[in-house]
Amino acid sequence: MAREPGARNPYLDQLDILRAAYDSGESQTAYIPYAEALLGAKNFSKALAVCLDGLKYDTHSVRGRTLLGKVYYDMGRYDEALAELERALQSSPQAFQTKVMLAKTLVRKRQFSRARKMVSLLKAISPKDAEIQQMDQEIREQYSVVKTEYDMDVKTVRDQLYWRMPFDDLAKQIRAFLDEFPGITEYFLSEAKAHVPTTLRAHAQSSEVLEWFLHSMAQHMKNLKLGELDKGFLQLSRGYLIFYIIESHLLAIVTDATVKIGQLRHWIDQLLENEGWANKPL
Repeated sequence: MAREPGARNPYLDQLDILRAAYDSGESQTAYIPYAEALLGAKNFSKALAVCLDGLKYDTHSVRGRTLLGKVYYDMGRYDEALAELERALQSSPQAFQTKVMLAKTLVRKRQFSRARKMVSLLKAISPKDAEIQQMDQEIREQYSVVKTEYDMDVKTVRDQLYWRMPFDDLAKQIRAFLDEFPGITEYFLSEAKAHVPTTLRAHAQSSEVLEWFLHSMAQHMKNLKLGELDKGFLQLSRGYLIFYIIESHLLAIVTDATVKIGQLRHWIDQLLENEGWANKPL
């Protein structure tokens, strides 16, 4: 319900008390209720400054990081909101309110494919949540608008619903990330060959050796009736070998022992999932 003309914003009544608690420095988390009140009072710049200051000392706070994402969202700075919310979910993958804010941000950025997946997960958790139902309806309406505006046929709209990033763009993102990630000694992303020779030339390149090895292992898995080879990693004495089969392409990464293997695998898994590329076997 809208406030009557001249009515005092209820958030303003709390600000003096919350500011005093924040200024006292007695609580590391006092910035959160203070920033929430500032946000409710539409003082976006101050709410942003308070959040950024509080997170200097409360770095791993999922609630604080989510609040910062909401501040950016309310300011219309959706790229920054998305970055903060994804960072919060890395710390707490099951944080419900963070996922809700992430879905809202994806809708505003018109990343409907990712938003649809997130909303589907949220509906399974809380099917009667009005905000989630509203987002779901908005996403469905957006696809209808696309069909109306461009007179698309049903197949085109269905393809839009299951949109995924073009492979060339996906490959660029992967290469740019791997070029900068510490601990990677070698990687290659290439078209997987249908047939690999049973023996290798003496002067074969390392990429050919790895491709031969992975194809041979895939064939052995089939022979043993263990299923299709999809992705995996091997721990070696001096590092790791990680591989992904991305439809007709093979991504193989060789690292040294210093690499942060969990972060590396998580980033690639998230990229493939978020951009619509499900791993498929050789």
